[in-house]
Amino acid sequence: MEVALLGATNRAYEASYQRWSRVHTTNRQSLIVAVRQTAFDDFSLIVLPRRKNIEQRDIHKMKLLEPVRLGSHTLKNRMVMAAMTRSRADDYDQAARNAIEAGFDGVELHAANGYLPNQFLAESANQRTDEYGGSKENNCKFTLEVMEELVHAVGGDNVGIKISPLHPYASIQLDNPVATFTFLIQELNKMDIVFVELMKRSPMFPLLPSSPKDDEIELFGKLIKHTLIANTAYNKETGEAELEKGIAKLISFGSLFLANPDLPNRFQLNAEINQPDRATMFGGGEKGYTDYRPLD
Repeated sequence: MEVALLGATNRAYEASYQRWSRVHTTNRQSLIVAVRQTAFDDFSLIVLPRRKNIEQRDIHKMKLLEPVRLGSHTLKNRMVMAAMTRSRADDYDQAARNAIEAGFDGVELHAANGYLPNQFLAESANQRTDEYGGSKENNCKFTLEVMEELVHAVGGDNVGIKISPLHPYASIQLDNPVATFTFLIQELNKMDIVFVELMKRSPMFPLLPSSPKDDEIELFGKLIKHTLIANTAYNKETGEAELEKGIAKLISFGSLFLANPDLPNRFQLNAEINQPDRATMFGGGEKGYTDYRPLD
């Protein structure tokens, strides 16, 4: 899995990989060929920036809203105006086509963690009064339209989506997350896609008053008809326990895999696990992702 941004004006992180031009597509092909020689399928996770990443940027036709206060965090909201909404869906379409042309097996829409689709889903960010806001159906409209674009662009067998119903990262807060995500999942069930990755609330974040105390995999996972991938803070033992419940078919590992590129082998051997060094993540320093020691 590789994260890729969609357009020249959509850079959330310095030095992050882009997927919006033929140069980006061509430059990535040799790496993808090497990855595909392994036993893994390689999906590209395509994203538009979070609100926290665009807060200081001058985005054309972005509406500045009142700050959202969540705990000790205050972040300014910026909403995409109606004139830009269609072009943003087109950005996803082109990024998906570029990913397949570059050699990826498929694409996953990042609709979690405060990225653009997640902003449309959440009332803390989405204060629109047009067809893209004001009700759970309207709030889900952009995400569903993008998914339709992706399926049309590269085929449903090559498309997945990542969602995080109860995770409040980047001040994301829904008035009724159960109602909104139940509707979203029901609509996704009608689509010809290959998987849904369900991200649980990170233990580092509080449970919001509007969020139920239910386990997300139990609550939402049972509604999902597509292959369900469970995500967030799993290790070998908790991952196996989750699979034994029979709801999720796969477990995805993020930072744990980053710190252990040989993670499947470590699990098999019951070997010691490297712990992720979060101080080196999302940076550009000398030490980083390639410095974790592999098994001898």
